[in-house]
Amino acid sequence: MIDSGNGGLYYLTKIRKEENSYILIMDKSFFPYGDKSIEFLLKRSFYLCLILDKKVDKIILACNTLSLIALPFLKQFFSNIRGVFYEFIPYIHKRSVILGSSRTITLLKDTYPYCMDGTRLISLIEKKEETKEEIHRLNSMISSFDNIILACTHFIGLKENSFCIPEIKNGMNSI
Repeated sequence: MIDSGNGGLYYLTKIRKEENSYILIMDKSFFPYGDKSIEFLLKRSFYLCLILDKKVDKIILACNTLSLIALPFLKQFFSNIRGVFYEFIPYIHKRSVILGSSRTITLLKDTYPYCMDGTRLISLIEKKEETKEEIHRLNSMISSFDNIILACTHFIGLKENSFCIPEIKNGMNSI
């Protein structure tokens, strides 16, 4: 699994099974991936996949930005690769809002009309700072939606009832 920060660790704790072993690359020297160039993301992800490819059965791009930008390129070289964003697609409908990093939202806004920038919340989670005020601000903007797609692995670390809408999907159950 590849992520730029702690989010991959949260994600891994949700999908881990006792009989399996995992390798998680938390590429914190380059956190966040969202402010990196496309060229950098392609080169970096290719390099990291080369390291993992001989050691694992499956490579998961845990960062949604990396998943959206690099996955089509990486699939040309690695048959065992998946990106987490694509796990969300079955849950997205016209009354959904997607909460993600600014880069993820920029990549999605033309396809999915209701996207919200959660970069500040992601940063607070990564730094292990208080999130209550930011979650309250986001809740005030999402209350008219039926479900929220938490399109960043960092959000997995939040309490289940953080957001005040009926249905929250994070895609982790389908990996």
